[in-house]
Amino acid sequence: MSPVPQPYTNGEPSSSTSTTTSSSMFDSVPDTIAAFERGEFVVILDDENRENEGDLIIAADRITTEQMAWLIKHSSGFVCISLHPSIIEYLRLPMMVPQNTDRHKTAYTITLDYKHGTTTGISAHDRALTSRKLARVGQLLSAQQQSGSGSTNSISSSAEGRTLAEAAVHAGVAQPDAEVVELCVQRPGVDEAAAAEEQVRPEDFSRPGHLNPLRYTLGGVQKRRGHTEASVDLCLASGRSPAALLCELVDPDSPQGNIAARDACLKFARTHDLRICSIEAMVQWLEQQPSALSSSSSSSSSSAAAAAATSHTDKAQ
Repeated sequence: MSPVPQPYTNGEPSSSTSTTTSSSMFDSVPDTIAAFERGEFVVILDDENRENEGDLIIAADRITTEQMAWLIKHSSGFVCISLHPSIIEYLRLPMMVPQNTDRHKTAYTITLDYKHGTTTGISAHDRALTSRKLARVGQLLSAQQQSGSGSTNSISSSAEGRTLAEAAVHAGVAQPDAEVVELCVQRPGVDEAAAAEEQVRPEDFSRPGHLNPLRYTLGGVQKRRGHTEASVDLCLASGRSPAALLCELVDPDSPQGNIAARDACLKFARTHDLRICSIEAMVQWLEQQPSALSSSSSSSSSSAAAAAATSHTDKAQ
């Protein structure tokens, strides 16, 4: 396995930093998918008429303590994890409230912490470990599904069975990670054969806790244009487990600690050499490739099946 990338590749400000909102300042969807697949942070913006904010997003399956600390430092600190409904159902996580009155219907479940190897649950170490264990559930469900062992928890991204991963595969811009159904999370000093035997059970998590799960809407950004859906769709496109961490980026130049709007997000992304794109661009990218979405050839669907071990939850941060 390749080493886990650092949360950013350049901590020094770029001499070419600009605050214009020209589309040329944004990265392409394929470039953003590729960075996400490498385990890097990406910045995803929603519509200006919606929340007009950017979220820092990263795959949960290999999140390190250092990366979690970096995420907390540069964000609101209210770290969420988008999860595919099958993960939420497997863990028996009820929704936070029976009637959601949130303006954007962000689908929060009750909070949780992983019980083993953690202390209070709030530290960067504890939240990173909890995140990896939640991602592992997605890996195990995917492996179970592929082995034909009769799992009732289908890990697909849409009711029609068409995924962003399929679009990426057919367009040739993102290949599923060969290790997407790997049964062990990369951890230094741990025997992989022994780790492969490890299971993650609902009772391994305490409730309430310090990590905020969000339920992904089937159909992704084409169904609901929220950060929850964008984060899981990135998982689908890159062949990662259907669990992604996300948190609102804070404007570092705001004395009041305001949430970063578009220009501040662009500046932050260029300063830290992060890929940045919008949910609207993700939607348009899908709309431009209808044949990829509707294709059902056995070879491509089997390739996408590995990537379809990745999907998520409902939120529009």
